[in-house]
Amino acid sequence: TEKECDDLISEARGWIAQEEDDDATAAPGGEREITNRGLGEARVSNLPRGSDWLRAKLKESLFPLLESRFGVRADDLTLNDALIIGYIGPSRSQPIHRDASIVSLNIALSPKENYTGGGTFFEGLGVPGGKALQNERGHVLCHSSGIMHAGRAVETGQRWVLVLFVVARTEPQFARRCHASGIRASD
Repeated sequence: TEKECDDLISEARGWIAQEEDDDATAAPGGEREITNRGLGEARVSNLPRGSDWLRAKLKESLFPLLESRFGVRADDLTLNDALIIGYIGPSRSQPIHRDASIVSLNIALSPKENYTGGGTFFEGLGVPGGKALQNERGHVLCHSSGIMHAGRAVETGQRWVLVLFVVARTEPQFARRCHASGIRASD
């Protein structure tokens, strides 16, 4: 919901701001250490309300969604990591990369009207001009973690996204199954 998205952004912003203040005062010689917090990232495990919310959502909707889409039992899935990333324009694009999990979920926390640019770019997707996909606020974009992708730079405004990295205890070949499903879907 809109309130859930706003609450997650607010808690992440607060944690990032607090940690930036701590880094600035603790760094020797007045130099600020570059950390994920300095790039606008907050681990959900550091956010008490966000952690409780995510634990409930994984069980009631996100893991069942993955089970329905990829045929892996929800009980076999586990969260490897979860980040809230804030892209504050003008920002930089992430380098193209693969995630160290089997499936990644991107949940848009900001409405698309709040920023220009941004989105998730997928190598080889064939989107005209190499444009990134942008999902609506509160909507989930699921993809195989092995696909080369990157968060695109925000030109103006703010884009906040919750990124989840999921593994399965019984599915070591999950990326292959996702790829095969994608090929079948495109036929």
